[in-house]
Amino acid sequence: EADMVCDPARMPPAAPTGLIATAGNQQVSLSWTPPPDLDLAGYNIYRSTASPVTIDSPINGGTLVSGTTYLDSGLTNGSTYYYVVTAVDTSVNESEASNEVSATPSSAVQFNGSNQYVTFGNVNGLGVTNFTLETWFYWTGGGTAMTTSSTQGLPSVYPLISKGRGEADGSNLDMNYFLGIDSSTHALAVDFEDTATGMNYPFVGTTPVTTNTWHHAAVTYDSVTAVYTLYLDGSAAGTKDLGSDILPRSDSIQHAGLATAMTSTGVTAGFFQGTLDEARIWNYARSQ
Repeated sequence: EADMVCDPARMPPAAPTGLIATAGNQQVSLSWTPPPDLDLAGYNIYRSTASPVTIDSPINGGTLVSGTTYLDSGLTNGSTYYYVVTAVDTSVNESEASNEVSATPSSAVQFNGSNQYVTFGNVNGLGVTNFTLETWFYWTGGGTAMTTSSTQGLPSVYPLISKGRGEADGSNLDMNYFLGIDSSTHALAVDFEDTATGMNYPFVGTTPVTTNTWHHAAVTYDSVTAVYTLYLDGSAAGTKDLGSDILPRSDSIQHAGLATAMTSTGVTAGFFQGTLDEARIWNYARSQ
């Protein structure tokens, strides 16, 4: 009876591990950890629009991927894609699939919560006395909190949309508007400084924001009625009557932006951690 001999040339390599997918605008970036095998020739990438991923035709075609990263481009924003990766050795043996991951490409902008933001600069057209501020947002929790004023404003918030922050009182260095998330209650928060005195009008809503899911935030303000109305996912999340004929500082030269708040020279404070999409600034109070 012959002894059984193990032929390494017939043994497939181990599967890649630690596959990670990161979504971008019409693309998904993949990265993974290689197996310990010494005779690797490369990798195959498999993609499906449903889970589990079907192992049939790799999206890299007949050419193996040589590194441990891959950029899958030309995708449809808003659609979810699922991925696995396999390793192939020099004897053309293919491993089992890696862990499965998914990602949804989007034109939304991601922010790290520590130093990333969008600035519009000092734009006269974004100065308003009546307004609706709105954005879709995906908050991963945390960020860098800030105050809209050291004495009168919101004491600790993460910015979503802003035009200004605490800098001076009674001049065009006052804040025109601010929409963010209160760091303690996790509810939406709004503030502005008025034209007459530079006084702040902070208000925190009633409905907490949950993390790691998409939400829609909005706030409206009519300077004649002087009423704030906050909306979370289309439902009222707080209303406050400020009095009457209170005008936000529409001639402010402070910079407008997303995911931070800035002075008249563009100095930032506070950073939102997560993703923003379809941010809009209107010069009137929109209806629900």
